[in-house]
Amino acid sequence: MERVNASQRPPASKFRRLAITHALMMGGDAAMVVALADSLFFDIDLDAAKAEFVFAGDSPNDSPMFGFFPNGVGVANVRDFEDRLAARPAYVTPSRCGAGFVELADALIAARGAV
Repeated sequence: MERVNASQRPPASKFRRLAITHALMMGGDAAMVVALADSLFFDIDLDAAKAEFVFAGDSPNDSPMFGFFPNGVGVANVRDFEDRLAARPAYVTPSRCGAGFVELADALIAARGAV
């Protein structure tokens, strides 16, 4: 296989970048992966803009993100892991699993209309 100079290589598609991000997530924490994805996709300084984001999670591996994002939201089943969370979400939805994510999405959509 012949090596291609990076300047001759077509730009990576968003799908390819997403695949790389998911691959990195296997060995790193979610906060690092989100920061990388934001810089790849959106050219965002995540440290400066973190209060403008909402992070949703439901398990202990989301704890670093709850600690990083001031608007972290846990779906109700995150309470099952409270003793294993180094950082807890600022908010918790009333419902568990997918229903909790739907509640969050509905709340965000409603808040967007109110702005």
